[in-house]
Amino acid sequence: MSNINLLPWRGEQRQKNDKKLLLASFTFWAACLLVGFLALENLNGRLSYQNERNQYLMHENSKLNRKIADIKKLQAEKRDLVGRINVIQDLQQDRIHIIHVFDDIVRKLPAGVTLDKMSKKSREIHLKGRAQSNSRVSELMNKADSSEFFGRSNLNVVALQKKSDTDIREFEVVLTEAISEANTTQEAQK
Repeated sequence: MSNINLLPWRGEQRQKNDKKLLLASFTFWAACLLVGFLALENLNGRLSYQNERNQYLMHENSKLNRKIADIKKLQAEKRDLVGRINVIQDLQQDRIHIIHVFDDIVRKLPAGVTLDKMSKKSREIHLKGRAQSNSRVSELMNKADSSEFFGRSNLNVVALQKKSDTDIREFEVVLTEAISEANTTQEAQK
């Protein structure tokens, strides 16, 4: 048995083992590359999915911003319309109130007093006219002070004008309107 040479068999065995090692090494590196490629693709897929979600959120956010702008525009229009409605309601109340004011002036006007001019500035009514005596002007002011439609009355001017056989007093009285919301609301309901 000493004549058996195992050297060629060992060489063949070594070459087979080297080939197996090379194949295992190649397979290992190929598997590593495949796992790395799959991991990279997975991360890229997740990144693109997140980018799509971000784009969707930005798109929806821009839609909401447009809706918010529309809501703000509608709120501004609503405030404008409410303001207009309030102006119209105030005018309606003033219209009813001014009728009562005119009616009250006519009823409070004493005999011997004539009005030449009447003007209104904000809540003040300026009456210019003529009276037979100072007591008639005083009576007009007292009646106006007792009215529910007027506040205090102020006498600005009394001038004596001599005409033929009678003395006529020219006067200017300022009446302040007294408006209470309850009165105007009750009048509007009537």
